[in-house]
Amino acid sequence: MQVTRRGRMIRLLAVILLAATLTVGPVLAAPRADEEDPPDATPNTFCVDREIEHPAIGRLAELYGVDYATLIGWFCDDGFGVGQIMLALTTAAATDTDAADLLTDRAEGRGWGEIWQETGLIGRGRQVGREDGEVDDAATGGPPVNRGRPVDKGLPPGLDRDEGNGPPGLQNRPQNPGNSRGRGRP
Repeated sequence: MQVTRRGRMIRLLAVILLAATLTVGPVLAAPRADEEDPPDATPNTFCVDREIEHPAIGRLAELYGVDYATLIGWFCDDGFGVGQIMLALTTAAATDTDAADLLTDRAEGRGWGEIWQETGLIGRGRQVGREDGEVDDAATGGPPVNRGRPVDKGLPPGLDRDEGNGPPGLQNRPQNPGNSRGRGRP
């Protein structure tokens, strides 16, 4: 492969540009000695002055009947977001667990899916509600009856291949074409 003069010039310019970027870039990006470090984070108004009620946390306290001071403590002191607090309260209301214990589990690095599996909200041991309001364990009763494709139902009208109708590509085509090598052959 023959390299033209233009190709050599482009390579040379690319090498010069790369070298200039690697040497000049860090010098320009370095902080100046007279600049102050940027502030860490703006303090949350609701955490600085706890007399001001956080609207979302106030609604959660009212909805779940939990003390506002406890919830704002989880928010400000422990660093949980409003969504995490809401998930803990909802999970605690659906199961016989304490929301504080659930948040402790989250702080230890466990995910909500793992927590919900252990409490029986999802997974094989999930709880399925009955008509009378009681709760059954799904592992003992099996999956709900009305799940999946109905066994006794055939193809929708007009798609029965045996009668020679249906989509043009499927008319008079065998039901089981076999392996991919023999597909399309009689």
